[in-house]
Amino acid sequence: WIAYEYLPGPSLAKLIAKGPLEPARALGAGAQIAHALHHAHQKGVLHRDVKPDNVVEVERDRYKIGDFGIAKWSGAGEVHTRTGLVVGSPAYIAPELIAGGRASARSDIYALGISLYEILTGRPPFDSLNIMDVLQGHLKGTAPPLSEVRPGIPAPLSQRVERAMDREPSRRHASAAELA
Repeated sequence: WIAYEYLPGPSLAKLIAKGPLEPARALGAGAQIAHALHHAHQKGVLHRDVKPDNVVEVERDRYKIGDFGIAKWSGAGEVHTRTGLVVGSPAYIAPELIAGGRASARSDIYALGISLYEILTGRPPFDSLNIMDVLQGHLKGTAPPLSEVRPGIPAPLSQRVERAMDREPSRRHASAAELA
């Protein structure tokens, strides 16, 4: 079992419901989340449900990841998702998991990239009331470029987020620390 620290404060989802975060604030949040994921990955833990709802602002501009409810120990053997079984939140799930592939640190990095896109724009890149459309977006769609959805985002930040969201795991950042 995993014991959770009580984390008072709003989730990032509640914060961005009021509007996307400014790039500097989003960058700070993203770096903290990436460092926390890297620490978990170094301990052999895959979160598997990274999303703004699972990140809490514990004090102004200080964030913690919560809800490791579907986390897996990566050292406990192969971590697969059965075909037809989607584990995680559809708006943030990596394409390889939808296809029944192996969960990895890079699938968490993908979810963080999708989360950062939402933190910066106010909405996830594949947004639909139809879950199949969302899943197909991850598998075959192309997210609208950040620079088009929200002009003024610095190019290096856009490039890092878009690389984290690459459909192909090998083209994503090699680690969450690299993303940070």
